[in-house]
Amino acid sequence: MSTLARMVEEIRSGSTVDSAAARLGMPPELAEVMVAELARLGVVTPPTAPGRAACGPTSCTPDPASLRCAGCPLAGRRR
Repeated sequence: MSTLARMVEEIRSGSTVDSAAARLGMPPELAEVMVAELARLGVVTPPTAPGRAACGPTSCTPDPASLRCAGCPLAGRRR
């Protein structure tokens, strides 16, 4: 699997750009450029800002069917 495909998987699974870069062993700056281009092409929807969680009470729309939301500690507090 290519590094680009692995980055897509990381971001789609809810990883931040910084954590994905660390897991893939690449500089965070390169990861930010990759994710920006993937987002521009509509392939991924990146977290709201590098280094921040991909979900939270003000940055996501909960989806009960999403595995990312199922593991979120804030999921029960949203209204």
